[in-house]
Amino acid sequence: MLKSVESYPSLSPQSLFKLDILAKVINYQLQSDDRQPLRNTPDGRDVESDPTWGPFNTISEAADKIIIFSAFPSSNQSILDVLGLYGVKSVEIHGKMMCLKRKENLETFKCAGCNGTQILILSGVGMVGLNILHANILIIVDMLWSAQEDAQLIGWV
Repeated sequence: MLKSVESYPSLSPQSLFKLDILAKVINYQLQSDDRQPLRNTPDGRDVESDPTWGPFNTISEAADKIIIFSAFPSSNQSILDVLGLYGVKSVEIHGKMMCLKRKENLETFKCAGCNGTQILILSGVGMVGLNILHANILIIVDMLWSAQEDAQLIGWV
């Protein structure tokens, strides 16, 4: 059962709402592999499965891997904390990280199975020069400034 992110009194109500929705999406996607995408409910206050998508039948037996893209690395710690509340294992890559640590976190993400680290939190400055072919789900928390950059990001999965 999902916990509440309201234990973060320093965050604004808008940030709490965004993190709560992110946690719901992650929880939904990690319940089983090959789930239908989610969409906003008509009132925009929640998410629901999108019936316009049929069931996914993939050939791969690998566990789903999720990239959470945050344009602002300063948000990463809040995302990591909220995922931790739910017991979700994750790693991050950002531009200020030492090269060896980036490589280690990427390897942890690539090699993890269903009970491992299935989530990579990535910031814009951390994605330069990366080739991430192991993810099949992308959650964009913050859109980029250009449609071309958005398309490149979406093209990763």
